[in-house]
Amino acid sequence: MANGGGIVGTVQPTGNGGQFLAGALSWKPPAGGTEGWPIGGVFIAVVSTNPATLLGYGTWASLGAGRVLVGLDPADPDFDTVRETGGAKTHTLTVNEMPAHTHVQNLPTSQTGGQSSGTRDTSTTGSAADALSTGSTGGGAAFSVMNPFLVVYFWERVS
Repeated sequence: MANGGGIVGTVQPTGNGGQFLAGALSWKPPAGGTEGWPIGGVFIAVVSTNPATLLGYGTWASLGAGRVLVGLDPADPDFDTVRETGGAKTHTLTVNEMPAHTHVQNLPTSQTGGQSSGTRDTSTTGSAADALSTGSTGGGAAFSVMNPFLVVYFWERVS
């Protein structure tokens, strides 16, 4: 890897002798000129320079802009296909996704008929509410579901 150049290659060149030149943003191909990243290989860096410039070969395309990479899992339908996308930066809970909970409603104990577990006291005069309700809370805003992240450049060799 480049020493001080900021290149981080998580897909290492194949074991054919290629190496990054120390202190430089360049690649020295292995003896015989074999390329270290095959078509479909991914190059990860913290510099924006196209890998074709850094490595001296290949056509590269930006990959995964704004997304976290997830490994293929054939047993999970969410992650069983290469290039499959999904997820969201934020999500607003539906009623079904909210934690199960109850709201206690306390009736006054000083009413004429006493506390009656929610039954309307018919021994009083005047108007009566049809139902009791709890106070409203929450704003309904979306919340973040984003994993901790580190922003890097992802490049895929396309030819």
